[in-house]
Amino acid sequence: MARNRVAKDITIKLGYLNARFLTSKGKIFDLITEIKNNDIDIIFIAETKSKISSNFDVEHGKLWIGEGKMNKINEKSTGVSGGMAIYVKNNINIYKLKIYNNRIAVVQQLNNKVLTTYIGIYAPTDDNNDETKNKFFAEVNEVIELIINEDKKNKDIIVRKPVILGDFNGYIGRNKMKNIHGGYYMCSKDNDNGIRLLELVMKLNISVINTYYKRRNSSRFTWSNTSKHKDPKLIIL
Repeated sequence: MARNRVAKDITIKLGYLNARFLTSKGKIFDLITEIKNNDIDIIFIAETKSKISSNFDVEHGKLWIGEGKMNKINEKSTGVSGGMAIYVKNNINIYKLKIYNNRIAVVQQLNNKVLTTYIGIYAPTDDNNDETKNKFFAEVNEVIELIINEDKKNKDIIVRKPVILGDFNGYIGRNKMKNIHGGYYMCSKDNDNGIRLLELVMKLNISVINTYYKRRNSSRFTWSNTSKHKDPKLIIL
């Protein structure tokens, strides 16, 4: 989890979860129970694999579920992949909320004329082709630029840099970069997704915040098997 101070005496507790699927009442109930137990204010949920978009009131908040991507081979459906969802607690003042597509979702919170933008993403795996990854990172850039340009029009609010969190499916190595990378990272190597991510971070002049402190293994790995670990869960401020 990450805490982002948006105004004096107010702290927002953020979360990100890969749900694997969010298509049954039982799974949604379990999700809301965990959110309540961890007292989360805003959480992005990836891989809903939902066929339709929906939103409904839940205990202490509201849940928005976006559509996943319908996959087909030779005109035959092979299931649904991706899909983003957002939960926001009732006491959070939402300025704007939008699920852009099956990989990008945005919540903007306004507090005492201070606007903070939270962006949840689920990147394609690094072994995807360049066309798929180019499209994704171009869409992330496009969404951020759209938000920034829209917010500039409102002269009555103070706009903060965006907070981006999600599963980037990328390795970013341990090389420190001033104001970008703190050097604390599980894997010493990088990969194509990680390089693309660092390019985005440099362009926005923000930092990969959870490379600035050591983490327990239990909070670093989003997936593992007997021979490999993945550490793509990053928070960018």
